[in-house]
Amino acid sequence: MNILSAQLQAPKIDMGFPQVIPPSPTVSSLMKFEEVPVNNYTGIPDISIPLINIPTSSKDFNLDLSLKYHPSSIAVSEIASDVGLGWNLFAGGTISRTIRGLADEVFRLDGSTKNGNVGIYFNTNVSNHHNYYYDKISNLSEFAMNQPNEANRYYWDTVKRGKFDTQHDLWQFNFMGQTGRFYIKKNNMGILQVVPLSDYRLKIINRYTNVNGNPYTPSGFTIYDEKGYRYEFDVAEISNGITATRTTHPNSVNEGFNEQPDYISAFQLSKVYDNNGKLLLNFDYYTNYKEGYSKSTYMKRYYEKYVLERDASCMGELPKEMVTNQTNITQVRKIKTITVTDIAKILFNYTQGRNDTNINIKDQAPRLTDITLLDPADHEVKKFSFTQGYTGSGGLNTRMILKKIETSRNGNFIDKYELAYKNTNLGGSYKKDSWGYSTIIDDNNDCDYKHSESINPYSAATMDVLQGIKYPTGGSALFNFESNTYAYIGDQAITDFTPNHENLIKTNTLSYTFTDNGSQLLPLIVDTIAIFRPSIVVPADQPGQVHMMLQSFQNGVQLPGVTSLICQASEPFCCIKMNLDPNKGYRIQRTAFDLNYHDSDGVVIDFFKKKIPENKYLYGGGIRIKEIRYYEANVDINNFDFNLLNPTIVPSKTTRFEYNEFADPTRSSGSLVHPAPIFKTAGTVSLDTNCITANGYITTQEGALYTEVKDFSEMPILNTQGGHVGYKNVKVYETGKGHKEYTYTSPIDYPEDDYTIGEPYTPSKNIDYKRGLLLNEKVFDNNQKKITETNNTYTFDDYVEVSGHKFWQGSNYRGNIWNTYNDYLVDLNQSSLTFPACFITCNCKNKTSFPGYPVSFTSHQEVSEAFGWAKLNTRQSKNFFYENGAQKTTERNETFTYNPLNKKIASQTINTEDGQTLKTNYFYHTGNSSLSQNRISEIEKIENYSNNILIDTKKIVYNNQWTGNVSFLPKEIQTSFANQPLEENVRFDSYDEKGNLQQYTTKDGVSTVIIWGYNTSQPIAKIEGAKLTDIQPSLISAIVAASNTDASAAPGNDESALLSALNTFRNNNALSAYQITTYSYDPLIGVRSITPPSGIRESYIYDAAGRLEKVIDANGKVLKEMKYNYKN
Repeated sequence: MNILSAQLQAPKIDMGFPQVIPPSPTVSSLMKFEEVPVNNYTGIPDISIPLINIPTSSKDFNLDLSLKYHPSSIAVSEIASDVGLGWNLFAGGTISRTIRGLADEVFRLDGSTKNGNVGIYFNTNVSNHHNYYYDKISNLSEFAMNQPNEANRYYWDTVKRGKFDTQHDLWQFNFMGQTGRFYIKKNNMGILQVVPLSDYRLKIINRYTNVNGNPYTPSGFTIYDEKGYRYEFDVAEISNGITATRTTHPNSVNEGFNEQPDYISAFQLSKVYDNNGKLLLNFDYYTNYKEGYSKSTYMKRYYEKYVLERDASCMGELPKEMVTNQTNITQVRKIKTITVTDIAKILFNYTQGRNDTNINIKDQAPRLTDITLLDPADHEVKKFSFTQGYTGSGGLNTRMILKKIETSRNGNFIDKYELAYKNTNLGGSYKKDSWGYSTIIDDNNDCDYKHSESINPYSAATMDVLQGIKYPTGGSALFNFESNTYAYIGDQAITDFTPNHENLIKTNTLSYTFTDNGSQLLPLIVDTIAIFRPSIVVPADQPGQVHMMLQSFQNGVQLPGVTSLICQASEPFCCIKMNLDPNKGYRIQRTAFDLNYHDSDGVVIDFFKKKIPENKYLYGGGIRIKEIRYYEANVDINNFDFNLLNPTIVPSKTTRFEYNEFADPTRSSGSLVHPAPIFKTAGTVSLDTNCITANGYITTQEGALYTEVKDFSEMPILNTQGGHVGYKNVKVYETGKGHKEYTYTSPIDYPEDDYTIGEPYTPSKNIDYKRGLLLNEKVFDNNQKKITETNNTYTFDDYVEVSGHKFWQGSNYRGNIWNTYNDYLVDLNQSSLTFPACFITCNCKNKTSFPGYPVSFTSHQEVSEAFGWAKLNTRQSKNFFYENGAQKTTERNETFTYNPLNKKIASQTINTEDGQTLKTNYFYHTGNSSLSQNRISEIEKIENYSNNILIDTKKIVYNNQWTGNVSFLPKEIQTSFANQPLEENVRFDSYDEKGNLQQYTTKDGVSTVIIWGYNTSQPIAKIEGAKLTDIQPSLISAIVAASNTDASAAPGNDESALLSALNTFRNNNALSAYQITTYSYDPLIGVRSITPPSGIRESYIYDAAGRLEKVIDANGKVLKEMKYNYKN
């Protein structure tokens, strides 16, 4: 909803005088706690701690430093930031790259690495290396037909050797509130250009250069925002990696290493310029920090036929087991200094050395220790010190957490934030769930069911999440998170909720042992779920020797179909879950086919009944907020118990969230975009084999199903608005305010319809811009009476980009023994082959074992990515009131149109409750100076209509002909009523090079001059009735120089020299006809004094925290005094 809110922020044209003069300081807020906004659709609260917010020399641009927390960052494998787990410091900006396949610009010959690497841009023949992606990808079938030799070699090298890149890398930016995605495509002129993959309003220019003969090396980006401000990203972060692989075949073990060369993984923001080309911000970085992490993956493959396992190594077939360990090292660039031109300097200090268990090079890992704000003369204004600790030992990883933020000034303590995290030991053994969060129960394993009726096993997902914040005021916010739930995958409703262990109640356990052939009847139990744990494992127990199965019968007659009660080697301690039909009988049949087999076999059966009514949801997909409590009184945030029934301290406010369907409160309204991650897959291998025996050649076709078990999911996981689960219905209860009901668009309304759950695991287009939009909001009072209702409709502009192709080898071929396509081609053209490595009993395979040319066993598919623009089309608002118990309604309807360039509101039409039709049209100025681009969002004109009759018009006339400034700035503000001509309301006569207004004239001809001091950052004098030409330049220079000198002094200094200069200016005879107001400041703190035309000065004194403490007159008499006393 943030994008929509931005779209609907109707621009205004202020008809009053310019607001460049500071008001008198006011008392600081005494709010005990800060309310935390929540994204109801995902259940993710927007938790932040503001640190620094200071202006720049541009009125349109402030520098905002804050910490933001995201609860999804507690997933087991997530790495804590340099602040602490879940916390991110938003200070500068980054454009980061995700490598897809190979780096787009990589070019390495075969001699430098085993296979060589050729990036996607190299579509010319360089040393016999030619990536045909740009030339042939649009018509691969024609390529295969007209150039079969080149096509087969290209397919082989792409799939078998990973030589050619066929997917563009993904670039993502995050800076100053702007986020988005793009890739870089080579156009028909051979130039690399940015192609959007999200709906943003920026102009992005990529830069690349020739490094060591590679002409496509990225060197940075320039971004222009919609006001024409320029952002330079040219501070590179370099990453590299190495992947170690251990592959086990039936008769061999291979180990290999693949080193990824240095590549640019990110560019950090270095400078920000205004649209007059003046430097606003400069970022300097430390260069001596490195961060590293390792990612291990495990895959094991189990064949159902022992004979295939025996022969697998003959053709370099699929391995039995593969373990990989990938290590990545990044030369990170940590912010050292931010310089706000003529305003401030911000210093960042880090120390090295951390104890996180999931990072490498611990001794070099950085930790942010403090941030210091300095004024332009390097005097300390405020310092933030960070205290970190580590998560408890209950979880799978130990990671750094932020525990406290202390604020001080020149060593004097001011205040602090304290933070607490959940560390509850639920018992049992912790593991990762399908989405990577902590759990003590494995929903993928039928053997792993709930072990305690009193403990919700899914609450382990909240391990290490933020639990509480104690604010400097003494108030606290307590966060109660819980596991997400879902009842839909896309638009498909889930019907089987037995994987939710809350729905199972254990009733009995039986155990049977068999030493001979025989059967065992099961007891008749109504509505029963049984979990069988057999002891027979194949192929460890020789296949064909013994079997055990579950048979069903009805009316004494055995029914067709049986359930095998045998474990595969992939799951030697397997469980088989069955829903037993109460209208049928069941028996276990154990049969030994080998007369010499005398082992005993058994099965243990756990019986369960379904909970009635059942909970119609499954757990998973991370966590959501359940409840937020706000306290003014002192509470122990570290040991807080949300389950305490009679708390001794009552919260000042509680906000509670429910995510079930309005129509069926037992069913979750949550939906996944994709199915849950998959860690077990099945496949088939089949080869014709020609074996040499005593009787000659015997040709057999040996094939087998196999099962792959992995600790990672190859299927891409799509999030929705930053969460794994999106909720269609959400209820929010607030203390004393009734409740609200929200209905959103979700994957139920807009599912992904093009994803695959098997190879090649191609990602779907992702239409998430259509999800999470508010459709309906209802507000009820404490008596359940509806107060208001809002209904929204939307339209969409849809875009699809093909960002690459994914190639994979089909099921007909898995061989790996040929190093080059030439080797394979030679053998393919022979009549028969002999492989000495094979078993003596089967050492020859003829060419029917070969699947043919690569184009016949290789497949490919487009990688398409969708993005778009969601536009609020209509909004209906109803208000309800009650007279004598009867409900009455008023209704208001709005429609919106949008500017196609900047995508802001173009018109708003309102049909009011009393039948009036109001319409407002908005027009935007799009001029650019020689120093700006993409200036598309400045409001230029607003027209207001009532019942199709023009009521008034307001217009800003822009000009860029200013001395020392080429920016388009307001020249006039004009107004008119009805159809009258536009008339000047105020004229802006002069600006300085920073865009500071120096003179304006009202419609009655009265001009006002504003003089800027403190290095042109603050107005120090306002002269009403004068023009700039009426004031001697030497008079201006004198007070400007005095203010610049005062700016270099420490806060609270003796400013008598400046005040004297200002008095001299005020009392100059040449200015006696004018009304003069003068100002002095403590930079970054506030106004120090205001002297109006009467000459009666007020001065302002601040405490160490920068809060107004006293107001005194020119004689030192205290006019006002403020004391800040916080409870506790």
